[in-house]
Amino acid sequence: MQDRSQFIHSDGPKKGLARLWQPRRGVFWLMVGFNLLSTFMGGVLRSDVLSPLGMAVVGVFALTNALAGMWLAWRLLRGD
Repeated sequence: MQDRSQFIHSDGPKKGLARLWQPRRGVFWLMVGFNLLSTFMGGVLRSDVLSPLGMAVVGVFALTNALAGMWLAWRLLRGD
């Protein structure tokens, strides 16, 4: 009979969303920063404080920011 403790305490590959939680990597903190910035820009876009040109500029930045955050999350999930 095999010793089951090796399976209980193994540090095998992470599964699911646990692969995103890597606070020792700079990519993780960049992803968190991009997500926080996306939250802020979304709030600015929902308010009526910007002109149409300002909303377009902030909208382009928000879309670029969202794509960069998704790219960083993909890198974390792949293990790069």
